[in-house]
Amino acid sequence: MHEILNDVFTWSWYSEPHGYDFNGHLLRSEDGNLAIDPVPMSDEVLEAITALGVARILITNRNHTRAANRLRAATSAPTAMHESDAGYAEAQGALLDGALEPGARIGPLNIVA
Repeated sequence: MHEILNDVFTWSWYSEPHGYDFNGHLLRSEDGNLAIDPVPMSDEVLEAITALGVARILITNRNHTRAANRLRAATSAPTAMHESDAGYAEAQGALLDGALEPGARIGPLNIVA
């Protein structure tokens, strides 16, 4: 995991079927750190993330649940995504705790449809 901007961290995971890297992000915020679309991670990356802390896990679409359950189990952070994607994600095994509502603000982020 590395810091790409002040208080913005990323880690990569290579997807064999796609042939390229996917990235997960952690945004450090005074209101609580946000993990966004977490991808599979090594134990070392998981330790680094848990050391920083995670207040919420945000999933931007139904196909981005990849490592959300693992991160949720390690941090007890609630996971949220837009309600229109929730049914599909839950059918694929995602554990969700709430919805991302367009117009809402989570930390420094504004949720858009």
